[in-house]
Amino acid sequence: MGKINSNFYEWKKSNTQNIAEKPGVYGLFENMKEEGLIYIGSSSDLRERFMHYWQTSFSDDPCKRSTKHYKREFTDSYEQRERELLEQYKSEHNGNLPKCNEKMP
Repeated sequence: MGKINSNFYEWKKSNTQNIAEKPGVYGLFENMKEEGLIYIGSSSDLRERFMHYWQTSFSDDPCKRSTKHYKREFTDSYEQRERELLEQYKSEHNGNLPKCNEKMP
């Protein structure tokens, strides 16, 4: 339950354009390994969020620019699922968050 229930997808425009317009959680990765997780997030519309990231090249958050792959999981309770994923990550990593989540309050 602590990991995003999905395959890895390559970070490229065609993949981001084809995401359903549904709520969910996502993880951004530097590589195709769980250890490469750099960010856990959620959105009420994953396609919109990913298209924004793609169009802006993460200009709002330079930490995420090292994204090469992602995972996504659709769920209506996306905010709760994000909290669960972050808490699970912290419990597995000595209280630390993924590097791009660390600066968040």
